[in-house]
Amino acid sequence: MAQQEILLILLYITFFELILFLINQTESGRKFLSKIGLEISIFTILIKKRGALDLLNKVQKKRWLDILISSGVLIAFISMILFYVGVFFVGIGYVISFIKNMFLGERGVSGAPPVAPIIPGLTIQGEDIIYLLVAIGISVVAHELGHAIAAKIDEINLKSYGAGIFLFMPLAFVEVDDNEMLKSKRKSLRILSAGVLFNMIIFAISFLLILFILNITPYLGIVQGAVIQWAEPGLPAYEAGIRPGLLITNINDSRIISLERFIEYRNNYFKPDENITLIIKGVYPNGTMLEAVVHKPSNLSIIGVRFDGVSIPLVNFFMGALIIPEEKGYIRLWSLEAFIRILVWLSIINISLAIINAAPLYITDGGKILSIILPKKLSDVIQILTITGFILIFSFSFFSFL
Repeated sequence: MAQQEILLILLYITFFELILFLINQTESGRKFLSKIGLEISIFTILIKKRGALDLLNKVQKKRWLDILISSGVLIAFISMILFYVGVFFVGIGYVISFIKNMFLGERGVSGAPPVAPIIPGLTIQGEDIIYLLVAIGISVVAHELGHAIAAKIDEINLKSYGAGIFLFMPLAFVEVDDNEMLKSKRKSLRILSAGVLFNMIIFAISFLLILFILNITPYLGIVQGAVIQWAEPGLPAYEAGIRPGLLITNINDSRIISLERFIEYRNNYFKPDENITLIIKGVYPNGTMLEAVVHKPSNLSIIGVRFDGVSIPLVNFFMGALIIPEEKGYIRLWSLEAFIRILVWLSIINISLAIINAAPLYITDGGKILSIILPKKLSDVIQILTITGFILIFSFSFFSFL
């Protein structure tokens, strides 16, 4: 699916939300939308259910689940530490360096931004927007489910729950009876921490599954193939007849097939400032063979190809195309690649949600936790300083992606 098609779909969704908002401005429209269970505000659609979530009735008797929820408090504090160490302290140094470089004329390298803004259509391109939205939907449901399970175990009433969409971002929520929850600091801490806990669990599961798949696939005859995604017209590879879909099997007298082997060959034998002749052999999925003679002059440092696979530049993740080589051609495992792409986004979104939600930023679970365990004035000072610093870090990090 092309980038333009995906952005058009997102535009249609936003337009639909605007139409519902206009319908909601009339009394008859509000009654109709309320009758079918929708709550509408500007660019937001909510399906809201009042009362307890009956599906969770059985969790109250699960001892292991009660222990797990208790561990969430420790996980939340660890996540808060990760925020300060991994984002805040590094980020402040980045902001200072950025200001010196940009405004004071001092030369130097600001380094990689500590925060990578996830913005569909800007920092996220193409089909990754769809995978991102799926991952966000799963992640926010897991977060709110954590709150709901903790509340159920501690016998705190749920006032309402539901799901929805803001612009094109999935939403989920549970509304806990605050008056009951605040009667016990222990219960409050457990319920607030449970969302962070569940995000960390999803992160751990996703990350471990990625590692498992990448390590088990070679034993199943699956390799990360050196498959050409794109050859730039006018450059040596294209002029030699190389086109997208080609699986490189040999370069000169060396057997290739895997992307790892290609990179190893390139690092050992490819001289960017020398004239080089490469005899590249490969095969297309339908079994068509190709032998191309690629001449790279000394004034070019590349032959002009890009390899296919799962690529998420936001976190420097790249995995070659997953293929099963055959006697004639090869089989591309598109479904497995899509599954891995979702797992990568689940890892990114859940670790991000866990760390940001644990941070003391007023609107986050971490801010509410801090307000419970510290005197109000001290809690306010810490949160004001933290949110000010975070806004600066996010803003300057965002500028680096423009």
